[in-house]
Amino acid sequence: MTAPSGLLAAPATTASALAPFAGAALAAPLGGYGPLFCLLTATSMVAALIAPWTATSAAPRS
Repeated sequence: MTAPSGLLAAPATTASALAPFAGAALAAPLGGYGPLFCLLTATSMVAALIAPWTATSAAPRS
């Protein structure tokens, strides 16, 4: 049974709708957009570095 495409797209659509507001809300406490982009860069680098260790098992699902 497959899920409807709208159900799969909802989280990405919600995140893309909230991203501008979250960016503006985080820029003020961080001291501007420069530090915000540094934080986003660091977060992306950490995610890229730990990605190889997040492989799922190849065991078949029932």
